[in-house]
Amino acid sequence: MAEKSRFTIEQMMAVLKEADAERHERQQNLSDKQRLLLLEEENLRLRMIVADLTLRNEALKSMASKKW
Repeated sequence: MAEKSRFTIEQMMAVLKEADAERHERQQNLSDKQRLLLLEEENLRLRMIVADLTLRNEALKSMASKKW
C-alpha cells in the first residue's frame, strides 16, 4: 500500500505554482543586457550545433554518392 502523503494534492500544486511564479518573476527582473547576453550565448550554441550537423550531413552525402 502506498504511503499517505503529509500534503494534499492541492497543497502540492500551490507550492509548485508559487515556485513557478517566483522563477518567472526572477526571469523578468533580468536586465535587458543580461537577457541579450543569454540570448547571444544560446544563439552561438545553436549555430555550433547547426554547423556540426551540416558537416555531418555533407560527409554522409559524400560517402553515399561514392560507388563502392
